Amino acid sequence: MNPVFRVVLQQAKQLITNPKKAKRVMDKARKKSGKVDSKDVNLVTSIRENVTLFVSMLGDFFTGKYRKIPLKSGIKILGALLYFVFIVDLIPDFFAVIGLTDDVAVMAWVIASISGDIEKYKNWKDAKESLIEDAEIVE
Repeated sequence: MNPVFRVVLQQAKQLITNPKKAKRVMDKARKKSGKVDSKDVNLVTSIRENVTLFVSMLGDFFTGKYRKIPLKSGIKILGALLYFVFIVDLIPDFFAVIGLTDDVAVMAWVIASISGDIEKYKNWKDAKESLIEDAEIVE
C-alpha cells in the first residue's frame, strides 16, 4: 500500500465519525472530479464514476438510508476520497495523466478490497430505484 494512502487512512478513521467534516471531503471530491481535465477519456470517466459511487455510498451511510457498510469499508472509501482531494499525493495531479493514475489506482484498490460491500450497495440502490419507478407507474 502506498505510504501516503496509509496516512490518509488514519485521517479517514477520525473523519468517519464526523459526518459534517466527511461531507466536506465528499463535496471537494465531487467538485474536483468535475474539473478533471485529461485527454484520456477512460481515466476521466473512471475517476468520475468512482467518486460518484463513493460519495453516494457514504452519503446514504451518513444519512442513515443505508447502514450496511462495514466501518472498515467506509474508512477505505473516505480514505480514497481524501487521497483524491489531497494536494500532496504520491504523484501530484498537476502532472496531467500520470498525476491522476495514482488516484485511480487507490480507488481501484479500494473497489477490489470491498467489492462485496459495493455489490450489496448497488443491489440495494437498484432495488430502491426500481420501487420508486414502480410507484410512479402506478400513479
